Amino acid sequence: MRISQDIRELAKNKGIRLESVINEGLREKADEFIKSGSEIYK
Repeated sequence: MRISQDIRELAKNKGIRLESVINEGLREKADEFIKSGSEIYK
């Protein structure tokens, strides 16, 4: 899958573990969700 490959490449380029890249992305999305009002359906 393209997304999976992109995530693997990002981890490799940053020199960090794959799990760390995933967790970083999840934190970013959680912050976006909170800033947008924490509503699933608008």
